[in-house]
Amino acid sequence: MMEGRSVTIFDTITKERALKNLEKFMTLSRDELKLLPKRSRLGVDIIKYYQKNNIMETKGVKGVSYKEFVENLEFYKRKPYYNWFLQNSTHPDPVKQLFDMRFGFISIFRPLTTVQILEPINPRIVLDFTMGWGGRLIGCCYLQIEKYIGIDSNTKLKKGYVALEREVKKYSKTDIQLHFKNALSIDYSKFNYDCVLTSPPYFNTELYYNTDKKTDQEWIEQFYKPITIETFKHLSSGGHYILIIREKMYKEIFKDILGNYTKRLPFLKSSRNIKVVDPEYVYIWGKNQKKL
Repeated sequence: MMEGRSVTIFDTITKERALKNLEKFMTLSRDELKLLPKRSRLGVDIIKYYQKNNIMETKGVKGVSYKEFVENLEFYKRKPYYNWFLQNSTHPDPVKQLFDMRFGFISIFRPLTTVQILEPINPRIVLDFTMGWGGRLIGCCYLQIEKYIGIDSNTKLKKGYVALEREVKKYSKTDIQLHFKNALSIDYSKFNYDCVLTSPPYFNTELYYNTDKKTDQEWIEQFYKPITIETFKHLSSGGHYILIIREKMYKEIFKDILGNYTKRLPFLKSSRNIKVVDPEYVYIWGKNQKKL
């Protein structure tokens, strides 16, 4: 039986490994990029390195963070499912896999996915009003997009983002503009953007620093509706509004706000052999455009 351990998979990611991983992603040609597996996580190590503590402190759907889980590992070792899982797991870090499957997987948006979504559209300026861990920033910098505007209320992300910005600037001329404040406090009329690309939080599935638990209706009325209306209002004519959301969210929330989508693409996530009952898609709306 594999012994549970407090050393996490994050501890195997050294700065040297993270920088080499980023360099490999940023220096790939477009043709080489297309040869990567569709679910490639190349470019993610640098995020795990610089945002390690913030990722570990984020609470999953069960209200437990990975940091809390590891700190209380002796308690969880007494649970019947713990020993059974470790006996049957072939994962390099079975403790982390157990947490992900039982308490909630904290997802990191892949830089490759950003490239796959944006390359056909070729935007000039991308607004990401819930920028999360940094995967969309890296993808935009790979594409050498003119400007990336990122917004997030989690002020604890700032230190990691400053370091990430320093590293990607070695490979990209993208103008990076970051705001660590409530997205609803921003005056979007001051920005000139032709693309919105973001993956808004799914209700209380992941609770970050500076994110309060709300009822579903509070999420809709106090965040989803006002931020969507405001950011779409100031999107340039002919621009693209792109959300990575679950199908239920589209049908029950965003269809009423934005109307029928212009185009929908599959959103490829890492498979964990779990049947998905509410799949995520890439939903695209074209402002003043005909259906794509």
